[in-house]
Amino acid sequence: MAYVIKSVEEFLVHLGIGDQFWHMTSLYNKPSAVEGPCVITRFEEGNNVFGPCVFYADTDGSETFSFISDLTNEWHGAFLTKEAALEHFGERSWAYAIDPQLRRKVAEDEDAGAIFLIEMEAWQQEILKRHQKEEDF
Repeated sequence: MAYVIKSVEEFLVHLGIGDQFWHMTSLYNKPSAVEGPCVITRFEEGNNVFGPCVFYADTDGSETFSFISDLTNEWHGAFLTKEAALEHFGERSWAYAIDPQLRRKVAEDEDAGAIFLIEMEAWQQEILKRHQKEEDF
């Protein structure tokens, strides 16, 4: 069983500036990839909703950030080693493959996400049209 960092507190206990970690990503709760190594460059307070942020150098060397609570939520996970990350990814992928309820939930979430994106695009188009009309006057 892979060791998974599952909380903000645990992340902060195990990792500091200069340390590296890996994390699992998911799309609509379906495991999608393992990313890393990520080298921590700094921490920031974040906000009252999501908590502290970690800034890190990604595999291509560019700095990015994530809320630690997002990295450690039940659908993701942070890891101290690549092996642990890959092991957990395999476990989660297998769980997804054999669980029809989870696959159905993912399909529902994907549909809801697609509907949201369509609505958002329509809203953006409406804003652009209004802005264009204002410029025409």
